[in-house]
Amino acid sequence: MGYNTTVVILNDALGSLEEDDGFGKRLAAGIRALQSSRPRDVSIGGHVNACHVVETHHADQMVPIMVGSNYGWPIEGTYVSWRGSNEEIELELLQQLAKKHGYGLRRLKK
Repeated sequence: MGYNTTVVILNDALGSLEEDDGFGKRLAAGIRALQSSRPRDVSIGGHVNACHVVETHHADQMVPIMVGSNYGWPIEGTYVSWRGSNEEIELELLQQLAKKHGYGLRRLKK
């Protein structure tokens, strides 16, 4: 299936993005460099960190990503295979996060 890459684009840079013919090449270079290092910023016009390349993962996996403060970061050690309903995927990720931090989950009776 291939790989997917998570990218955060700052909306403030959209005007520059529309006019930047070289953005695609810089973005592709940032994604390729990410495969051998840490997250990377990609410039657009006068915006040095207008685009933040966060992570790459196999397309068969669902990976939770935190986004804020003009950056994104994956929640390390958590992913599920892309099978089942959205609810099943969410619950599996929630259970992994709880376990990672020393908690257990139980369903409340309604």
